[in-house]
Amino acid sequence: LYLRGAETRYTAVYVDGVRVDSQAGSGGTSWEAIPLSMIDRVEVLRGPAAAVYGSDAVAGVIQIFTKKGEAGVAPYVGVGAGTHGTWRTEAGVSGATGTVDYALGLAREISKGFDATTKANKNNNPDRDGYQTNSANARLGLQVNAAHRLEGTLLYSDSDSRYDASKATDDHSLHRLRTLGLNWQAQWSSSYKTRLSITDSQDRYQTRPSPYLTDTRLRGYLFQNEWRLGVHQLTAALERREDHLVNAPIDRSRAQNALALGYGLH
Repeated sequence: LYLRGAETRYTAVYVDGVRVDSQAGSGGTSWEAIPLSMIDRVEVLRGPAAAVYGSDAVAGVIQIFTKKGEAGVAPYVGVGAGTHGTWRTEAGVSGATGTVDYALGLAREISKGFDATTKANKNNNPDRDGYQTNSANARLGLQVNAAHRLEGTLLYSDSDSRYDASKATDDHSLHRLRTLGLNWQAQWSSSYKTRLSITDSQDRYQTRPSPYLTDTRLRGYLFQNEWRLGVHQLTAALERREDHLVNAPIDRSRAQNALALGYGLH
């Protein structure tokens, strides 16, 4: 993804407020691991936003939101078929009743594929290079009372794609993406509200039988406060982000702590 002419690694991507990123190689989000069937909407912020979202948001920010339950019960089932033995199935249910709202979904896609190389290629393996992808999502909300809301989100995607790297082996690329988020929003008074969130994500890519592996794990903590006093708005936030990358011979972690203060006049 190129936003404002900048490379993928300069665009911050969030899924339901959870940061997703692969810090190996050229960096950036692994877009092929995000299941389209789980997405409700996408919001794009073009231009530098590093002051708010960190140094990875030099080009902009993309916010991806999964489906959210609304009043009633809405189940769905979908089946699709295509060439090269391609099949897709999905099912889920969303709804809201009383103080609880929910959205749950499962999807699976498989394809026998075709031979992705030619006979002129020295690494040609005449097998069919297919793939399979399994994904799931969950979004649960609890409106404790008029002032307090709790919400949890989960997204999981696992894919196995074949490719040709040698004549004698059946090569696979294995990709796993997982996000988890917990949020508490509280309106303590007409002028003061807070938000507390904990997020965690993993982007894991592996090839076999070759021993390549890269595993990126991100965890974030945010405590945000907002006061409104007439036409004045004051904000204060504490945030911590923890990154861990395994990509042999690299096995390192780093952490960032931040304090943000803001003032607005409306």
